[in-house]
Amino acid sequence: MGENRNFEEYSRNYSIRICEQAFSDKTFISGEDILHLTDIKQVNLFIIKNLLLDWKNELKKLNSPYFDFQHEEVRHSLKQFGNTLSRHIKLQRADCQALLAESTKETLLLIFQPYDYFMEIIVFGEKNNHLLADFKEYTRYIKINRNVLDLFLKKMEIQGYHSITSGVKVLDEVFGEVSTQPEDLTEYVDKFNKTVPLDPEKLYHSALPVAEASIPAPNDLPAKEKTNLSTTQPVGAESKSIPDKENQIKTLNDAFSDEKRQTIADMHQRQKIESIKKSLTLNQKFMFINNLFEGNAQHFEETIDQLENFTSKQEALSFISRHFQWNIDQEETIEFMELVDKRFN
Repeated sequence: MGENRNFEEYSRNYSIRICEQAFSDKTFISGEDILHLTDIKQVNLFIIKNLLLDWKNELKKLNSPYFDFQHEEVRHSLKQFGNTLSRHIKLQRADCQALLAESTKETLLLIFQPYDYFMEIIVFGEKNNHLLADFKEYTRYIKINRNVLDLFLKKMEIQGYHSITSGVKVLDEVFGEVSTQPEDLTEYVDKFNKTVPLDPEKLYHSALPVAEASIPAPNDLPAKEKTNLSTTQPVGAESKSIPDKENQIKTLNDAFSDEKRQTIADMHQRQKIESIKKSLTLNQKFMFINNLFEGNAQHFEETIDQLENFTSKQEALSFISRHFQWNIDQEETIEFMELVDKRFN
């Protein structure tokens, strides 16, 4: 997996804490211990996966011009040897900690940046000329966001691909589909928090380049514009307990007005998009649903459809101000409003 400071730092701290507990009364741990090493099943499975990958890489080194390693009997014996060896895993703390850190990082990326994760393993498969069958074997340990992977594999088969060479194109089709929905992240965040405090916002944005904020910084806003908004309401519902609705709409209009954004727009060469829905990445979709729509995917889809039907940015801003109580200073709101701005640019 690629390097990323926030993922790396958290994974390292998490692995240290887990290993302190696991090796408090033992020098080695077994395969059975690994399956219960953390209370996050995906992390444990990735450790097993990484162990087996290392073993397969070692097997590739077993080659000689004097022996036929491709002979059916030899291949069968090596497979049996590998199966036997896998039942006798013996890890020291230093090795376990390194594997755990890598597996934790993979799990976090799979949870918070699923598009990046799947893209990375697909590119890895392409570079290594993996057949689709090989790729299935490689990904059988993935349990989180499995619906995305299953849809990808199904599309690959339907379109007649036997290798992973066209995987990037098919993945783009998958994350663009409305039916692709994220898992609830609360369960995983709570479990990670029990060991080391986890800040999801850092991980959501750490692998994605977030557009420069084009709204005034919090300290530069007049007091009346520092509106702290945090909850959502169903599309079509009347806004409840929103203080000074007209002032809230004014705040959004001021914060995302064309005049204040013109310089930033020139710097970033913003281009108009024809559709918010078609421009969304899977990572953005997951992030918006979980942070702005309280995990309600249907509410998110209905809102996007409604915004697509407006003919002006003013209509869109007024609609958002009436139905949502978002913090205009948080990154998710800024990134969402960037898309709205591009749609009506």
